[in-house]
Amino acid sequence: MQLVFAIHNHQPVGNLDDVVHEACDRAYVPFLRMLADHPEVRVNAHWSGPLFEWAEANRPELFELLEGTADQIEWLGGGFYEPLLPAIPENDRVDQLERMRTYLADRLDARPGGAWLAERVWEPILAGTLVRAGHTFTVLDDSRFDTPVRTYRSVDYFGRALAAFAISQPLRYAIPSRSPSDVLELLGDLRSYHDVVVFGDDGEKFGLWDRDTERLYGPDGWFAEFWELVAATDWLSLTTFERALTEHRPDARSYAAPGSYEEMEAWSGGAWQRFGVRYPSVDVMYRKMIALSRTLRRGAPTEARTGLLRGQSNCAYWRGAFGGTNLPHLRSAVHESLIAGRLAYERSEHRGRNWGELHVEDWDADLADEIHVELPDQSWVLDPADGGSLLYLDDKPSGWPVSDVMARQPEPHLPADGPVDRHPWRTFADLRMPRDAVVDDLAASGPAPPARYVVGAHDASRGSVTIRLTSADAPISKTITAEDRMLAVAYHLDGAERGRFGPLIPISVWEGAGQVRIDGGPWRDVDEAFMATGHRFRFKHEGRGTQLIVSLPIPGELFSLPIDTTMRDERGTVHVVRQGVVWWPHFTTDGSGVYEVTMLISHEE
Repeated sequence: MQLVFAIHNHQPVGNLDDVVHEACDRAYVPFLRMLADHPEVRVNAHWSGPLFEWAEANRPELFELLEGTADQIEWLGGGFYEPLLPAIPENDRVDQLERMRTYLADRLDARPGGAWLAERVWEPILAGTLVRAGHTFTVLDDSRFDTPVRTYRSVDYFGRALAAFAISQPLRYAIPSRSPSDVLELLGDLRSYHDVVVFGDDGEKFGLWDRDTERLYGPDGWFAEFWELVAATDWLSLTTFERALTEHRPDARSYAAPGSYEEMEAWSGGAWQRFGVRYPSVDVMYRKMIALSRTLRRGAPTEARTGLLRGQSNCAYWRGAFGGTNLPHLRSAVHESLIAGRLAYERSEHRGRNWGELHVEDWDADLADEIHVELPDQSWVLDPADGGSLLYLDDKPSGWPVSDVMARQPEPHLPADGPVDRHPWRTFADLRMPRDAVVDDLAASGPAPPARYVVGAHDASRGSVTIRLTSADAPISKTITAEDRMLAVAYHLDGAERGRFGPLIPISVWEGAGQVRIDGGPWRDVDEAFMATGHRFRFKHEGRGTQLIVSLPIPGELFSLPIDTTMRDERGTVHVVRQGVVWWPHFTTDGSGVYEVTMLISHEE
């Protein structure tokens, strides 16, 4: 029996430098040094494009180690920015795959025949895509097949045939948690079913996740013992994917079922596509990406395409037992990439600032129209059925996804405590509360279910937009006006319910990076909930050098509420994650009158 040993190393776009440095020190560098110490060992390897780019800028010695082990590594390609390939358009898939092939050829003189799939997400259509992009094989989980795979299988899409190897789940669970002798015994059991058996998994498990670098590496470490056992076993030898293709024939033509690895399907609730349903912030990010991809089909500069492809990096689009979309810096990096891609395209299409685009379209594929607005300084989508609120708000000059505040919701793998939001936090979503309400009531209740508005009129011209809406559920109308970096909402109430009333403003900011100044008073942190009275509320985002100013023409009040979620890291520790802050500037109304809130974003003064 032959064993393929494949390592997948990945860091998402926007990951923290300290995190990637630790992965290098505990896993990537020790693995390559171990490999150099065992020149008889041959492995397959896949590194994602964001990791390559980060290493170029921060750890160039990694490439020296790669050059020293070049004869021992057979490279796998894949989507350069590690997208979930079935989730992006076909032309983007091919672009991602070709960028990786070009990079590996130029930087490492490698020409991979096979492709690693991000999160091993598979759909049958990918057979056609991978062949079109020049690949001859891929690697799937064994759960994709209904019978054990002896060598590899032929899968096809309308006649485009692709070889598919199967990763052994028992082997993936055993390495490196079980002893080398136990793994060898398992391999002996697998001989009955496989001529070629595949181990393939994340490289971070070798030293980073369990902090077991000392156990794995060194003269008497796990790897040294394992390679020695393999070399001494007459029925087992190491091979690589491309060598296995030349030495074995496929054992059958087969159907590989759609899906991913077992843990991903458990986290999503059965199918990876459900993450967009469970997490509204994921769906908004995904729809922004699809909208930009449609725009760039008309032709775009390389910078615009790169922004789009970086914005497809997969980790921000799903959530497992830890991290993923719950990490605001990963979502922010995706949003920033998409904003940069759109700006690059707009610079090539428009001259000056005297332009505006307004599209009435089913932007989020919910079978109802939204209003998609693009101006030189801002981008947003208004949903009349969702309370006439904005599904997102981007400030283009700073690359700030202003409204990206993840809602609080229960997670099956985390303790069931803390408030749960009934609805996503949306910019300019209406909120009404009793006169005696306090900020703790907002913390407990979250945003209200949305009213439904009807668009009365809309206009986009000369860099500005005006949209008028009428409520179908209450005696309220509202007008949204946008120009430069200013966005305003004006309400007309006519016999509405009395109480506190105003629009919500979610603000994406990490803990310790936001301060507020009320009228001419001193700056104060926004890390705790508070209530204040005034005309002008100035928010300073120290991480971006940008301020958001909320102005009220008549005296009003502000509830400020930090939004926190929880996550569990790879070692089981539960952490609180600051998603942002929600502001509720509002007025105490008698049920009638005109009320206006103006929001202006500017560079820090």
